[in-house]
Amino acid sequence: MPTPATNRLGLSPIARVRAFRATDISPASEATETPALQHALLTEWSASVSDLGTFLPLATAIAMTGSLDFGAILLFAGLMNLLSGWRFRQPIPAQPMKALAAVAITEQLTRGEIAAAGLMVAVCLILLAATGATEWAARLVPRPVVRGIQLGIGLRLVAKGGEWLFGLQWSGLQFGWTSGLPFMGMDSLLVAALVGTLLCAPRLRRIPLLLPVFAAGFVIAIISNPGGWTGFAATVPDLAPQWPAALEWTRGVLHAGLPQLPLTLLNSVLAVCALSSDFFPRGGISPRKMALQLGVINLLAIPFGALPMCHGAGGLAAHYRFGGRSGLSAILLGAMMIGAAILFGPGMVQLLAGYPVSIMAVLLILAGWTLGRVARDAMAGTDLIILLATLLPILLINTAIGFVAGLTLAMVIGRRQPTTERE
Repeated sequence: MPTPATNRLGLSPIARVRAFRATDISPASEATETPALQHALLTEWSASVSDLGTFLPLATAIAMTGSLDFGAILLFAGLMNLLSGWRFRQPIPAQPMKALAAVAITEQLTRGEIAAAGLMVAVCLILLAATGATEWAARLVPRPVVRGIQLGIGLRLVAKGGEWLFGLQWSGLQFGWTSGLPFMGMDSLLVAALVGTLLCAPRLRRIPLLLPVFAAGFVIAIISNPGGWTGFAATVPDLAPQWPAALEWTRGVLHAGLPQLPLTLLNSVLAVCALSSDFFPRGGISPRKMALQLGVINLLAIPFGALPMCHGAGGLAAHYRFGGRSGLSAILLGAMMIGAAILFGPGMVQLLAGYPVSIMAVLLILAGWTLGRVARDAMAGTDLIILLATLLPILLINTAIGFVAGLTLAMVIGRRQPTTERE
């Protein structure tokens, strides 16, 4: 049997699974090989849902605001996962553009504003890939500015989750209280505490509990509102094209597009390609190839209701950690997303309206924590000063002002430090 090194390129996903596991399979016995292959396929399946902790909270929260159709989000995310698994033949899943999605949730962006921000990023990626300037562009934004954006947006997601749980409203320097969740009940603080414990307990971290927890939320929604099933239909989501209006271009690009672009370059292009080379030395992906694919697929999909998507080093690391060794894990994830989009269709909107706030708030808080904790490597000296100059305006005003403030201070200080760390 050929060795894994000779088969990392050019084989189908299932064949690549067999090749990657060849060292664990005895070629002398087909009876031994079959269970080993079944185990390999099982680990690929398990890995396929390992990064839903990033996708589900952001995608669901945006759908709950009414900006985008959840069926369209699932459909295009699924197609992007299929394309990624087939083309790269590595476990690189599609993720929402986190900064853009977080701004859309916290600042209530419209569909047109979300589309404008995503299209701007897509066009920039295509131009940078065409000119071979991806790494040069990434060096223009210093690491502390990027970390400040990530921490600021992460804290805003945490604050939004806290608002849903406890009723604490925070806008700039103004605070207020509304009615939060009750302590007991099917949608309560007790349920939120239980979900947080299950997802954060150290002994349970290696168990993919997110999917069953997320599914349990739909069970609660159905029990609480049995009529939510009436809108279900096996149909393709509404994919009517829509182009941003003039004012939507301005707000979308300034508030979400500009803060997202450096994060996409650093994490979705440079960092994920570096990690790909670490995990698959003979099958590394070039930044130019990655940037071009991300740009083209977003340019084609966003006008039809897609949530702007990217790839991330965190998603690759999660799939690899739980057994993903080929593009099969991304393909399986894509197939599940497309199936859910078609089976549930427009009825998903009604069901999401009754989805437990207790579960969604915890998922949103964990997503914000995951996004913000990477700022730990910029907590000293000049880096900390630039980070705070970026962070505070994001928390008190908006993301666009924070990005400009941090970048201006960095230019004054004279820092031009490239960032290729994995996130």
